[in-house]
Amino acid sequence: MFSKAKEGDKVFDYTLQKWGTVLIKYDKVLVVNFSIDEARQYYIKGTIYKNDNFPILFWDEVEPIKSPSKPLPKLEVDTPVLVWDSENDDKQKRYFSHFDLNGNINCFACGATNWSRNGDTTSWANWELAK
Repeated sequence: MFSKAKEGDKVFDYTLQKWGTVLIKYDKVLVVNFSIDEARQYYIKGTIYKNDNFPILFWDEVEPIKSPSKPLPKLEVDTPVLVWDSENDDKQKRYFSHFDLNGNINCFACGATNWSRNGDTTSWANWELAK
């Protein structure tokens, strides 16, 4: 998606709702500056994590695919949560990664953390904070 990006290009991060400028472009990674003390790294396909399916970085502002039914809280990465897909499923212990464009929670796969899983995430339909 951003294979033709150049340093100085303007890009929009959907999750931050901010415009930024491409600082550095490597072969597979972009570094985007949003302010003096805020820069983020993205993969060329516009994702934060390597195995994410939905980009959050765009050339232009975008409308959400589907508005979340309730406002999403601001959770720190690796916050413990319980997740499940349907009411008949057992709740699984997982660590928070991010919310996707549809408002679904994404957690690190297999109960791992950001540090131990290297970015692999799974999307879940339902969640609650672990107690």
